[in-house]
Amino acid sequence: MKVLVWIDMGLAIWFALLFCTSLLKTSKGSKYEYRIWRGFNNLGWRIAYGCVAMLMIFLSINLLYEYYL
Repeated sequence: MKVLVWIDMGLAIWFALLFCTSLLKTSKGSKYEYRIWRGFNNLGWRIAYGCVAMLMIFLSINLLYEYYL
């Protein structure tokens, strides 16, 4: 069960990272793109990243509380 918690927390961190990087903007003419997935930077994907990250964090806390505390 400990492995499940680590996988869940890893996914939560990944989706939180996607959410945060989708909010970053680059200057015009910049050769670097700060968004991890350039095509998924609209508002719908940002909301989806944020919701999934919150859900995964909630599940991780729930698993930790139920099995380890």
